Amino acid sequence: MRDALIGLKSRLWHSRVLITRSPVLAPLGRTGLRTLSWFLRYNPLQTRTAHVRKCAYLDAGCGKAPAKGFVNLDYFWQPGVDLVWDLKWRLPFADSSLRGIYTEHCLEHLPLSLVTGHVFSEFHRALAPGGRLRIIVPDAGLYARLYTQACGSDRIEVVWPEEPLATPMMHVNLCFRGHGHLYAYDFETLEHFLRKTGFRDIERRNFMDGNDPMLLIDTPMRARESVYVEAAK
Repeated sequence: MRDALIGLKSRLWHSRVLITRSPVLAPLGRTGLRTLSWFLRYNPLQTRTAHVRKCAYLDAGCGKAPAKGFVNLDYFWQPGVDLVWDLKWRLPFADSSLRGIYTEHCLEHLPLSLVTGHVFSEFHRALAPGGRLRIIVPDAGLYARLYTQACGSDRIEVVWPEEPLATPMMHVNLCFRGHGHLYAYDFETLEHFLRKTGFRDIERRNFMDGNDPMLLIDTPMRARESVYVEAAK
């Protein structure tokens, strides 16, 4: 039954892709995706599948890169997403039931008050003692340092030199406000709020470097601009 449902969703997704490639039909494709995602988001049956109930790892905000061995959660459905969910809600996992939570380039799209007042608390609640949280977000500190260096030098270095932006400040805004970002983080800010939530052993790590090999599913393209943080319950 689950395989048949996945096949149907994949065929619907393929049809949507064909629609979105058409300038005339693209709005129809976006509307279809939002509608399908809404119905799935409010479907209680998705939380009762064996995979969601038994899997010990969560990828929160998986986007277009769902990971094998994880419950792949995202606000919109696409192939590989197991749980169409809103992070404003309580996570559908029992207390202390997860061994690891991974989130890459997701939290910056949420209001700070939601992340620090609810999402971190839910991550902490759902993790088992000793469980690991791995957070990857754009590194605002890196952008700020490069901007400061550019102000005092004729040599301008930026994170994305291929971006056709005219000034260093435009590159800063790419991190702080681009792509729908609502808040920009550095390590110290994440450490502050994680500690307030009750996490311990908060460390700055590197691309594909961490304590739990299962959580090392980092996207190579994002390595140059990201800050990697791990914490334990």
